Formats: sequence, C-alpha cells, structure tokens
Amino acid sequence: MFNIFEQPWTMLVAAVISLLIILVIRAALPDKRRFWQFLIPAAVAAAGFGMYYFVETDAEQIASVIQQAGRAAQRGDCQAIEPLLAENYQDRYHRSKDAAMRSCKSRLSAAMIERVVVRITETEVQGAAGNTVFTARVVFEEGSQVYFGQMLFKLQAELSRSSGSWRITSVDLLEINNRPANWRDLL
Repeated sequence: MFNIFEQPWTMLVAAVISLLIILVIRAALPDKRRFWQFLIPAAVAAAGFGMYYFVETDAEQIASVIQQAGRAAQRGDCQAIEPLLAENYQDRYHRSKDAAMRSCKSRLSAAMIERVVVRITETEVQGAAGNTVFTARVVFEEGSQVYFGQMLFKLQAELSRSSGSWRITSVDLLEINNRPANWRDLL
C-alpha cells in the first residue's frame, strides 16, 4: 500500500483524476462552469507535495538518526553518538550503553576517518519499534593508526521510539567488505 507521506505521486494521480472529472463535468454541463473548480486539483496536488515535504515519517526519522550517527563517527565525536543510543542499548559484543561508548572512544580516537557514506537499504517500522539495514562506506585518512584505505560495512540497527524520538537499541555488524562478519572481527 502507498504511504502518501513518503511520496507525492499518489496525490498527484488523484489531482489528475480530479482534473479529468472536472473537465468532463464542465464539458457536459457548460452552464455549471466556474473558475474555482480548477483550484480543486491544484489544492490536491499542493496537499500531496505539502505532506511529502513537511511530514517526517518514522522511516525518515530513523534514517535521520542513522545519518547523524554516521556524521558523528566521521568527526570522531562519541559525545554526539551517545544521545542517539537508548539507555538499554545492548548488542552481541557490547553488553551496555557504557561498554559501547568506551569502545567508541577507544576506536574512533585512533581511526582518523576521512568520510562516511551511509545508505539505508531497508527499514521496517512496527509501532514504537524499528529495524533498519544499512551500509556504511568508511574512507580512512592516510595517517590512520588502525585501518587504511576504505571499508564497506553492512549493519542492522534496532531502534525504539521513546518520548517522541527514535533511539538506537542495538547495532549488529553483518558484513565487512561483502564478507560475513561480527563485532569481534572488527574489534
């Protein structure tokens, strides 16, 4: 089913259909022609674009959280990552949010990341829980002490919505450079 908040095309099709109906009615009943009748399809189209641009869906909010985490990792800023993690954060390697933050501080300080490009490949939202699979292409600076060149990571993140905002509750490493991997392979 189409979500009218994630793309404007459904409303644009509705606007075209309403325009065709109005044109048929105006042709069949010339005495009922009014200028304002053309405003109906224009209003439907404007509503479609308005909903698309001004309403941020859950999937877009989740993508925004993941993009923020990618930008923070690029800067090596663990303090910016910390508020993105839920208090009950836990993954296969890190048993708590504090353990994840300690790992973040030890790894990101030495990694010297030049660029992080995040691509969301799939997002699923069910109520206050979300799940997203994404790739992160990380390009390291030449003087990096830990890694060199670039690496492609495929990750899966689970998120939960609390007090109106999405927080990451778990991140699992699925692949490194298109090969199955987990956190222990990286850390």
